[in-house]
Amino acid sequence: MFNKQIYSLIHNINNGLKWYEVKLGAKIKGFSGELRDALRYNTGVYFIKTDTPIDAFANIGYPVIDKNKHKNIPQIIQRNEAIIKNKLNIQQHEHNQYIVYNGEAKDISGRIVAHLGCPMGTGCLALYQYGSLREYKWSAAFYIEKDEMKRNLIEQSWRGIFGWPILCEK
Repeated sequence: MFNKQIYSLIHNINNGLKWYEVKLGAKIKGFSGELRDALRYNTGVYFIKTDTPIDAFANIGYPVIDKNKHKNIPQIIQRNEAIIKNKLNIQQHEHNQYIVYNGEAKDISGRIVAHLGCPMGTGCLALYQYGSLREYKWSAAFYIEKDEMKRNLIEQSWRGIFGWPILCEK
């Protein structure tokens, strides 16, 4: 059973998330003014969601550029096979968006841009490299938290309560 304070904290964070539509390959200056201003130089936990079906992730192939420096999405889906088979992952309902990734970072704008874009060698998802993913809708949300241990607690507890985002490795 979850600690009641943690459970309450995670639900309050989840209920308060404001989602912003984003485009794959967008740079921070391409984000809406409100999102750009809120993200700039902030530390916290971030979330990425999409309407991309899980099968599309499993069958997209390798990254186009620097495949040794970025996450291999089909490989992540394969590693998460037991989680997916047992329905411990976040489920997509019909064709709606669902959270596929969450993480914590000192620079959340940099990490969101790296995951959505095509940076060189940051160990991120680099989703823009996968051309077929560009046809789907993508959104991002975040929660500002300066304390690193609390960010880790939020990231992992959120997954424990709501399910595993399918593009997360650990």
